[in-house]
Amino acid sequence: MGLGDFFKNIFGKKTCAFCGGECGVMSRTKIKGDEYICSKCDDMCSNFIRKSRFTKPELEGHMEYMKRLDRIYNEVILPNIQKHKSYPSATQRQGIEFFDDFGMFRIMDGSRDSKDRYPTELFRYDQVASYEPYYEEAEPEEDGKPKVFHEGGIIIRLVGAQDDTTKMQKGLRAHPYITEEIKVCFANTVNNKNMDAVRLLLLNKGLVMETYITFESDIEKILKSLEGVATDNIDASNLNGPITNLVDSIIKTGIEKRASDIHIEPMRNIIRVRYRIDGELYTAARIDKEKQQQIIGRLKAISNMHQEKQEAQDGRILIYDNYNIRVSSQPNVYG
Repeated sequence: MGLGDFFKNIFGKKTCAFCGGECGVMSRTKIKGDEYICSKCDDMCSNFIRKSRFTKPELEGHMEYMKRLDRIYNEVILPNIQKHKSYPSATQRQGIEFFDDFGMFRIMDGSRDSKDRYPTELFRYDQVASYEPYYEEAEPEEDGKPKVFHEGGIIIRLVGAQDDTTKMQKGLRAHPYITEEIKVCFANTVNNKNMDAVRLLLLNKGLVMETYITFESDIEKILKSLEGVATDNIDASNLNGPITNLVDSIIKTGIEKRASDIHIEPMRNIIRVRYRIDGELYTAARIDKEKQQQIIGRLKAISNMHQEKQEAQDGRILIYDNYNIRVSSQPNVYG
């Protein structure tokens, strides 16, 4: 190989193994198997993995994993969240947001959260093996002066896929991709007092000696809801078909899934349909806002309610054999 070919091989453009686009030396990463991933496809991966360790099929599986987490965050956590805590409350660089109801947390990043192209990455409480705060000081600019604060944060160690979980606390779950430590830098202005506050916050989550064990059934319910457990009987064609068919499909699916409640909720830009199954609410469908008045009208008609009245009403649906369905309508800011 000549010198020109040598430099061309290093600095010349390469083809991304995922999208097929060309990528320059500054906008690509080499992966296992002498292939490359461009920066755009790289954005679909976790910020905490070393891509050079993975082959193309492994990274494709990882991208699907990230899409799944993003769906859990946007379709399960955000619509159903009751309360959450984060530290710091005002994120300057990075922070941690806790979702106790779901046994999950995410690492906030000011440089990524403001951009839609990045999927939201979630971590389970029972994937955390340990953590420790870190506090770095820098040498003073003048001799004889004390050291100055540089930065502080948390180093999180997850249970890796290669770790022997049989030797760990019962209930821990290995993360399928991340093996490196995760360094979360809160800011370059925090002090020891603030670090003590976050130490206490994480200790209360049980992320030290008594690792928080996520209730497996709760997590599985979330995942199953995304796999269609609550929605697999709603005929997709009915979403764009006649309103009578759509309303009928929603009610029949609720009956078949043994839902105790069916929530049809007008929101700002959509109508959300949720089923309560075994005490848990699952999002079943999102319907175009333009169908709102027709759906409300149909429900009022079959439940013997007054169409013109805008205040709260009660009625009953008796058109399904062996079922007496109580209906309650409550106005809200979106309808």
